Amino acid sequence: RRHLSEVGAAALSVRAIARELQMASSAIYRYLPSRDDLLTMLIVTAYDELGDAVDAALAKVADAGLRQRFYVVGRAMRSWAVEHPHDYALLYGSPVPDYDAPGELTTPAGTRVPGRLAEILALPHAPATAADPDTVAAGRDAVRALVSDPAVAFRGEQAPLELIQRGLAAWALLLGALNAEIFGYLGDDSISEPSTHFDAMLALAVDLVTTDG
Repeated sequence: RRHLSEVGAAALSVRAIARELQMASSAIYRYLPSRDDLLTMLIVTAYDELGDAVDAALAKVADAGLRQRFYVVGRAMRSWAVEHPHDYALLYGSPVPDYDAPGELTTPAGTRVPGRLAEILALPHAPATAADPDTVAAGRDAVRALVSDPAVAFRGEQAPLELIQRGLAAWALLLGALNAEIFGYLGDDSISEPSTHFDAMLALAVDLVTTDG
């Protein structure tokens, strides 16, 4: 992970790590067959650490409502990302050239946090004001292409496509706010209080899925 922070994911090298450990490359390859295996291990570890951070934060507000729990998830993600920017970049930054993540290994860990948000959306809530019907209809068509089964179980019923759409939009806004801060898209001095700005973005995101105070 230190090597990752120093050279970036694209330049990650099992041979270079072996040299730093004063090991023969043939010896380390007995544990890690390839760079891709190393990347996969790092990705799964980072996803699980992020998931653990979110779960620990949610455990402290077990009886809270949708809005507060959404804030807790977002703030836990931000805290982890600020403390582990290189791990965050590996998960949500530019794809690593010539690497295809094996979904059977990375998906369970990678869907932990979105899964928690989906559980939060199952709490009693009031839907936000509906958008233009034609726009919503077009968005639902796009959502159908994103989910394998639009009739996702939701509190024992079927999730409305509009709710799925709004949930995806809230997730995109949350990640966009994080990426803008972690990757410096906002400039060094343009935001004097990054945490306050992030909370404002969280407020916009949660407004997409509820009108609860």
